Amino acid sequence: MSVDVARLQALREEVNRRHGQLSIIPALRADLHEKQIALIDGPSKRKAGLKGRREGKSTGAASAMLIKGFQNPELTIPFITLSRASAKRIMWGPLHRLNYKHTLGVNFNNTDLTATLPNGAAIWLCGANEEDDIEKIRGTDRGYPMAVIDEAASMGRHLRPLVEEVLDAALSDQDGELWMLGSAGVQCKGIFYEATTGKRKEWTSYHSTVLDNPYFPRWAGKPNWRELAVKFLADKRAAKGWAEDHPIYLREWMGQWVASDAGLVYRFSEAKNVISDAELEKVRREHDLQYILGVDLGYDDATAFCVVGFAEDLPDLYEIESYKQPGMIPSEIAEKVGVLNAKYHFRQMVADTGGLGKSIVEEFRIRHKLPIEAAEKSRKQEYIEMLNGELHTGRVHVRADSPLVDEWKNLRWDDDGDSLAEDDDDRIIKGIRGGLGKRRKEDARDENHISDSFLYSWRESLHCHYSGPPPKRPDLGSAEYYAAVEARLQEAAFAQVEREKRSGDGIIWEDKQ
Repeated sequence: MSVDVARLQALREEVNRRHGQLSIIPALRADLHEKQIALIDGPSKRKAGLKGRREGKSTGAASAMLIKGFQNPELTIPFITLSRASAKRIMWGPLHRLNYKHTLGVNFNNTDLTATLPNGAAIWLCGANEEDDIEKIRGTDRGYPMAVIDEAASMGRHLRPLVEEVLDAALSDQDGELWMLGSAGVQCKGIFYEATTGKRKEWTSYHSTVLDNPYFPRWAGKPNWRELAVKFLADKRAAKGWAEDHPIYLREWMGQWVASDAGLVYRFSEAKNVISDAELEKVRREHDLQYILGVDLGYDDATAFCVVGFAEDLPDLYEIESYKQPGMIPSEIAEKVGVLNAKYHFRQMVADTGGLGKSIVEEFRIRHKLPIEAAEKSRKQEYIEMLNGELHTGRVHVRADSPLVDEWKNLRWDDDGDSLAEDDDDRIIKGIRGGLGKRRKEDARDENHISDSFLYSWRESLHCHYSGPPPKRPDLGSAEYYAAVEARLQEAAFAQVEREKRSGDGIIWEDKQ
């Protein structure tokens, strides 16, 4: 008996359409390891997953959202992290791979960052590191059956209102699940820390590392994969010179909370570097501050603005104002710069000219008459180390409630070491700490936009050239007075000789043949 293949396929598609493609769920589950399955099947509606690197977090979350989507036609599942760009980097690839592998029929919209299933359910990738972003996630009239927050430890102060004020309500209509996922942060506090350490009883905590992942490419399909995983971590520690209790290793690979600032890019100290509004206002009142604006341009990633102030009679630098917003078009950026310039009358304005930044800055200069210059970006790591020296001495002051502080408290080095970083002029350079030809990179999971805009403006400031107050002038007629006059005359004479030597005027004896 012959089989009408086209008719059979059409019948399968109709069955899948009517039943929400529930038959695909076992195949999606088959790609997951035991710890991932336990997270999906757990009865709790509030789940916190503390993950080590290479555990399979992104694939597990993608599979879980697809399963939930097939079970809930025409409903939306938000995947939330620091920014839309971060969400896309983390989740777009796993969703595409699973769609291709299982022929799911998902429709991907690159503008809205939605992945729509054949039954009308949608996975929506979004960012929520600003209050305005959080408002967009408040939900539809039908609510969400599930929401996933990734890199929760890096979300900063906006995580708690996102969870407690926005998502709790948006999930109530469907009695939906809320997941918080991520690696351990550098600060042992916050709602994610509380949820993964048993301090919040409404949350169930789940923990897994690369030692639980049999599908990691280096040992996938091998019967001795556990031994290979242990050796992999031992080799990683040896290459980095880490002991088993090194804080970066424990946080990043073992998924453990460790109170340490090891691995942070900026060595910020609240005791040394935070300045109150009253103290800052006193400085501005008593000294003639000059202002510099740094701009880090972005679209999916936020555009960030940082205003710093300094005085020629002070050794210190002050963060005056910081702000970031994703999705800004050039005219909106120019308007914001214009408003800030009218307020501060900047001595200098600098902006990142990487990518399309150069053409945008040129538009600012020509169309909007804003004298913005290209920010100095070369040797970034070296300047970060210099800034860390300034932070250590307490010469850099920032506001306690600044979004810059949020970034500095969470921005980590990427110590995975699997790739080289290139300098902005495309030269691979010797790193201060990476060995020959390597530089440390900032972790792509963490926001650094205001940090970069601050670094641009700090590099242009003059405070680091401060050499102390001028020396006291000697009394008129004293021996010190006449010695100073003689020194100035001698210096002027030598300078005149050098000018004549360079110009070819006069006779310079040592040049005669």
